[in-house]
Amino acid sequence: MNKIFIIILLMASVSAIGQNDLAFHQEEKNTSIKSTFSTRNSEEINNSEASAIATKSRSLGSFDQSNIHSYYNANEGMQRISARHFEFKEYYNSFPYLSRLKLLTKSRVKNAEFNIQLYSVNKDGKPSDLIYDKDIIGIAQKGKDITEIDLAHLNITFPKNGLFVAIQWLEKDKNKYQYSYKPKGLKRIKAVNIEPSFGIEPTNNVANRSYNYIRNTSREEGELKSQLNYRSYPEAKYDQLAMELILTN
Repeated sequence: MNKIFIIILLMASVSAIGQNDLAFHQEEKNTSIKSTFSTRNSEEINNSEASAIATKSRSLGSFDQSNIHSYYNANEGMQRISARHFEFKEYYNSFPYLSRLKLLTKSRVKNAEFNIQLYSVNKDGKPSDLIYDKDIIGIAQKGKDITEIDLAHLNITFPKNGLFVAIQWLEKDKNKYQYSYKPKGLKRIKAVNIEPSFGIEPTNNVANRSYNYIRNTSREEGELKSQLNYRSYPEAKYDQLAMELILTN
């Protein structure tokens, strides 16, 4: 009888220990779940607030591609750079960082590459020094398209004296388009274009006119000069690149 009584007592003790141990782990598990849930909510709130702040932006130089019928292009050996001027306004301080660039491109080859250069503005309002010394490569799809280039990762602020955004044609084999044409009364001529071409629009604002550097002309090497003589739109005084610059905070 004594042995049986002792066995019953031991079984009851083990059962009680198991229940207490189970209750402890359940309580620990519930606490862990609550803690994780609370942390997740805090992160979601912080991310939501950060996202709301980051949406503040400003678009400069928007264009209507349906009204654009002229383009800047480059021939083999030309080594051309074209630039557009963006003036600084005090309210840009609310969104001072360069975010994205949109260009109207037209290409006869797939994935034509070009380089974007950013220039400071000197006291005479002309392009001066590069403010970013690395390549910013853009890729234009075949055909007519709006090509976008991400600038946000560069962490560049809009200069107080304004900014020139320039396009540099890259004379790579993949960018070359060979064709031929026959002028009236002459033999057929073979030529090579460097793709892509870039849309231009009319402007009467002298500050926004395009600046161009073409090495195989009489222009001084390395200097971007105002494009005054070439006008694609008779109703306007100047050409400007169809280029939209987006700023953010």
